[in-house]
Amino acid sequence: MVALACALAACSGSDPAQPGPEGVSVVGVWQSSEAGQDETTVQFLAGGGFGRVSADFPARRCVLEAGTWAETEGVLDIQITEADGESVSQSLRVPYQLDGASLTLEWPTGQPETFSTFGQLPTCASYGWPDFTLLAEVDGVPLDFGADPPTVLLDDAVATGKLQFEGRSEPQGPADGCPGCDVLGIELFTELASPLVPGEYPMEVFGPSGLYARAFLHTDVSTTDVVYRSGDGDPATQPPAGRVVLTSVGPDLVEGTFEFTLFDGGGAGPPYPSVTVTNGYFRLSFE
Repeated sequence: MVALACALAACSGSDPAQPGPEGVSVVGVWQSSEAGQDETTVQFLAGGGFGRVSADFPARRCVLEAGTWAETEGVLDIQITEADGESVSQSLRVPYQLDGASLTLEWPTGQPETFSTFGQLPTCASYGWPDFTLLAEVDGVPLDFGADPPTVLLDDAVATGKLQFEGRSEPQGPADGCPGCDVLGIELFTELASPLVPGEYPMEVFGPSGLYARAFLHTDVSTTDVVYRSGDGDPATQPPAGRVVLTSVGPDLVEGTFEFTLFDGGGAGPPYPSVTVTNGYFRLSFE
């Protein structure tokens, strides 16, 4: 992350980037956007640092890249050294045209892209699309609920003490109608809306630390309305059972484990039908 921080800030010791023809310079933040499709924001720092944030709206995918830049005779020499926190090595020679508040870049892999001046370089967290992992065993059957990642403004969720996410299993892949797909959802709360903290969040009851969780499982969403919930058991014989353990909390990462029992309060009962969820793991990351 040192390379990223250095690339996106004016680090001491960097060679100043050279101005373009007739003394003009691309220094600043520029953005190109196609509504509902994609958005690219680039930053050229006077100290030679380069940053690029590429957002794909349909795929809900964001990539943050960092590196260095220099200008030679109307061509930008860009070196990408980091992408999504991983070290990379990519060299780009990008012809450009600068006309006042308009910058056109001729990327090697595509058509020329025109940018306008913009306020500041966004972060991937500002789009709310995390790298997402949600795994669990339902009545002993391992399932991957990582399909259809959620949109989560993680810094807001952590600060306000309310985190909600859900994921979908796709046993037959992304088929029409999603046959056999299940949806698992988890919510975490803190008493009095204090910030989220690491710890144990009991199901459907505030624990001693003022932490609370609830969950649901909608089975075979394409054909049934059966939804198992953490609080839908018979109060006398099926009280809420289980917990979510939040192990890592921050504006760029939340991670934890879980196990609980869920009940179909609309089924025959009491006692009502139930499913047991074990060996659960989740991770939402913008790192």
